[in-house]
Amino acid sequence: MFADIIRPITLGFSLLRRFWPQLMALVLVGDLLMQLAAKVALANHFAGRG
Repeated sequence: MFADIIRPITLGFSLLRRFWPQLMALVLVGDLLMQLAAKVALANHFAGRG
């Protein structure tokens, strides 16, 4: 029973350890796109509508 609880946690940590560069790149690109969208919305509020 205890192993069933620990297995997903260890899997999550091993995936994080293995794929951290891709995850960091995804976060940084997402942040840049969000800033770009905010600047476009301030410059032209019709372009920023969803």
